[in-house]
Amino acid sequence: MPAVAIPGPRRLLAAAWMGLALAATVVLILLVQFWGARPEYADRFLILLGAGWVAWANRRTTPTGRPQIGFAIPLALFAGVSIPAAAFLQTQAAGGRTVLLWLDTVALLLGAASLLLAEGGWPRLRHFAFPLIFPFFALPLPSRILGPLQNLLQEATTSIAARVLPLIGLPVRRLESGFVLKLAAGDLSVAEECSGVQSLTALTALAAFVAHRSGFGPGRGTALTLIAVPVVVIVNAIRVVLSGLIQEWAGPHYIRGEWHDALGFALILVGLAGIVGMGRALGRPAPVVPRPVSDHSTSAPRWASIAIAVFLLGGLAGGVLTYSLGSSRESAVVQNAPLERLPMTLGDWRGQDRPVDDSITALLGQDRILHRVYENNLGQSISVFAIYWSSAKLVKGYHHPDVCLGNQGFRVISQRIEILRPRDSGPIPATAREFERDGSSQFVLYWTQEGNRIWDESDELAAQKETGFLTRPEWFDDALSGRMTQPTGRLVVLIGTGGNTPLDRREATEFARRLAEEIHSICPWAKP
Repeated sequence: MPAVAIPGPRRLLAAAWMGLALAATVVLILLVQFWGARPEYADRFLILLGAGWVAWANRRTTPTGRPQIGFAIPLALFAGVSIPAAAFLQTQAAGGRTVLLWLDTVALLLGAASLLLAEGGWPRLRHFAFPLIFPFFALPLPSRILGPLQNLLQEATTSIAARVLPLIGLPVRRLESGFVLKLAAGDLSVAEECSGVQSLTALTALAAFVAHRSGFGPGRGTALTLIAVPVVVIVNAIRVVLSGLIQEWAGPHYIRGEWHDALGFALILVGLAGIVGMGRALGRPAPVVPRPVSDHSTSAPRWASIAIAVFLLGGLAGGVLTYSLGSSRESAVVQNAPLERLPMTLGDWRGQDRPVDDSITALLGQDRILHRVYENNLGQSISVFAIYWSSAKLVKGYHHPDVCLGNQGFRVISQRIEILRPRDSGPIPATAREFERDGSSQFVLYWTQEGNRIWDESDELAAQKETGFLTRPEWFDDALSGRMTQPTGRLVVLIGTGGNTPLDRREATEFARRLAEEIHSICPWAKP
């Protein structure tokens, strides 16, 4: 029997490079899908283009050193194990998808680092370190980091604006809770999408790129990158101050819609100029000295090249297999939610559709949403939001009413569970919240369900912690017990009143029961 010819080390490592390139293409597709759902991330492709451009430019002066097999093989093994694990989790986790994108990228980075160490040792890895690390700036921040960071930026921006506005002659009072400034012409709210967190990630990426192209070392490069944080806070505070001035002098119309976007874009340019200016202040660009290619390096041993290629290509093949196995457990979601068919008349209540703000749609990324206000003969009004995602896997994140109203200065004064008992269906444990702000109050009643399963308090806590990956998720328990997980649609129903009297609460609770009956009539799959 003739012996099987094994390709040489160069061909083996080249095949591994091709496999990593294909895997990187898959991760890029996942990123594009994420960017499509969140337009505010659309400019992140420039980061990938920048990394590619630097890598292409660096190929001309590629240094070579002694192969570091002792480091390359463990990195290739770790990457080979991580790739199929990440592929399987992508099919199973309903939340935590941003964390999985990081896991995918880390696995590919380690795989590329192992190949660079095998081909040219530490000199080659250092030479390509920036284009390997820079793409991380294009990844979305996980919710456990994004939430606290967003809150911190909102707090800093609101506090600075509250101190600066009186200095230029505008009396202002900040509410005790939330991020709302009370001006003579009306309230000025620093919303989540205006916190500056997107500008922060973009400007830190720009600072890192400027530092690299300027030839800064690790110290000055890190300093310039960190400078982006106070720059973003200051620029965002200037935007809020200018918004207050415009609101007082020209009217609130000129700080909304396209005017709001134009002001934000203009101040991002100011931030860009500030970063470039700070880069020049930290030092002149260092001359780029081409690193010679060493002629005294040794090639990686054949056995090491075989091991690295097997680990990486085997991991990629395992990723395809585990993704296929994970996907085969899913069933197509054929549920539908024609929310527009909810009746305009519910007993004594008459409804009128209201537009949904674009910022809410951008934040939630839902398939369907209904906003309607019902009024009765007594002059009471109830606001209804019904939000539907065709699959829980498509939910961007969980936006709790405590966060939304809390940002507007409301504080929770009471919370409890109200049991709704619609006809011909099971009970609904709805969450009731009472909010208060400056003498005004609101009563909110809401529930969330996946398929016909109504969430309980533990589900809400899990969603707020983004338990799709970071903590023990439900699909993991299902896998241990042999149960089959099925994707389901998610439906959130929220009603709120403009008052909080006993009559308001009683009317709202009865209205919610009737509304649940109608929802389960047009969405029979959601009936408990």
